[in-house]
Amino acid sequence: SGKLGLEWRPVAGTMVFANLSRGYRGSSFAAQAFYDPSELTVAKPEILEAVEGGVKTQFFDRRLQVSATAFYYSYKNQQFINVDSANALQQLLNLPKSRVYGAELEFTAVPTPELTIYGGVGLLSSRIREGMANGIDVSGNQLANAPKVNVSLAADWRVVDASWGRVTLHADAVATSKQYFDVFNNDAQSQSSLALFGARFSY
Repeated sequence: SGKLGLEWRPVAGTMVFANLSRGYRGSSFAAQAFYDPSELTVAKPEILEAVEGGVKTQFFDRRLQVSATAFYYSYKNQQFINVDSANALQQLLNLPKSRVYGAELEFTAVPTPELTIYGGVGLLSSRIREGMANGIDVSGNQLANAPKVNVSLAADWRVVDASWGRVTLHADAVATSKQYFDVFNNDAQSQSSLALFGARFSY
């Protein structure tokens, strides 16, 4: 494993960066043979080669911070849990070749001392380039748990800050596109696009 990184600061408050890295995950085994001896499986070591680059910058006397990143991951023997629902089995297997690429944009804005807003957008493309599971060729399918789009937005508002205490409000929202939970891209094992909203009040 190793990593090579470069940073460049063309102006104050702005950093441009690029990273080239190689990661390694050792061989592992699934010892939970609860239902059948065939669940006792061993996966080969996983190797990841990754390239990423982006920029981090600040505007308006640091009241707005923005970062943008693009990345490309190439996997060899990616380890994954294969769920064979027909036989109620879970096995640890390898995908000989797979890749992921995408981009992320994140920001933090402080329009007033009392209000902070956070947000981000992520775009992802995942693809199995070579692989078999349950005797089925899954090449060309998406990886599991890899939605193509995710969006988040949150805000913290300090309503009152007095000698008797502080009152704050927090609100957030997260939206993700459809994702699969297996490498077969079976609609029965998937989650449709969804949005989650939350809020809290604190004193």
